[in-house]
Amino acid sequence: MNILLNLNEGKFPIKINDSYDPSFIEEVHIIDLVIVDINIEKPSQGIIYAKGAIDLSYVSECSSCSKSITNRVNIKTDIEIQDISMSLNKRYTSKDVHFQDLTQFEIKDFIKEEIYLNIPNINFCEDNLCNKENLDKNDDLIQPFKKIRDLIK
Repeated sequence: MNILLNLNEGKFPIKINDSYDPSFIEEVHIIDLVIVDINIEKPSQGIIYAKGAIDLSYVSECSSCSKSITNRVNIKTDIEIQDISMSLNKRYTSKDVHFQDLTQFEIKDFIKEEIYLNIPNINFCEDNLCNKENLDKNDDLIQPFKKIRDLIK
């Protein structure tokens, strides 16, 4: 079932505390319900914020040994929501921005975008042999500009 909200009208804050079947998310193999606890607030005209959490478990492969691993992730979200017509206008903000039609705001599209942006694309299993091999690799992944800094010194 699609949940459409008109964020230009209505009472705020809007509390979304629900669980969703993960079938609307195709690229991530989610193994249970997606738990959503988000407040949508409108502090003034034209400014809309979504704050809360999205909780889910998904299956991925270890980036080193290709073993199947199950991961649990709790995505903390603090996003500004703007109308899709604003996406071409430059507006500098300190928050991340989600663009969508505010008269027909689809909560599942918002959830899907948050999941895609926050699921790590590199995962390592908890196997000691695999992890021992990847400790040095993982440090380099955390500090991608370390090699450049070392060259400058």
